[in-house]
Amino acid sequence: MDMLLTLDDLARCSDDELYALHDDVFFRLVRSEMGSFARSLAMACLDNIKTVLHERATMRHAFLPAYG
Repeated sequence: MDMLLTLDDLARCSDDELYALHDDVFFRLVRSEMGSFARSLAMACLDNIKTVLHERATMRHAFLPAYG
C-alpha cells in the first residue's frame, strides 16, 4: 500500500471489505519499522477504516427506539 485510504474511498466499500482491509493494514502495521513512512501510513489508514465503520454503526443505531 503506497497511498492513504481516504474516507471517500472507504465509504464505497462494504462492511466485509472494510474488515478485510482492516486486517490487511493491521498486519502491514505490525510488520513495519518504528518511525517509518509505512507505519505512519498504516496507522492513518486504520484510523480512517475505524472512522467509517464507527459512522456506519452510529447511523444504524440512530433509528432504534430509546430506552427510558
